[in-house]
Amino acid sequence: MTLVADEKTQLRQVEEQVLSKLGGAVPAELVHRELQDGLQAFADAPIRTYVPVLLQKKLLDTLRRRG
Repeated sequence: MTLVADEKTQLRQVEEQVLSKLGGAVPAELVHRELQDGLQAFADAPIRTYVPVLLQKKLLDTLRRRG
């Protein structure tokens, strides 16, 4: 899977937003790992436009359930 520069930037922003929304309740390393794992679910997505927003929702749901 090859990410374009814009998507990399968006994913970095997603990671920052998730950390901010969870208010430090989850370690940054866990958020990063979950982001990378979650990204695999979209590896074959032919249209990448909504991957960051979908991934953000998935991350927040997953991490809130853990916490």
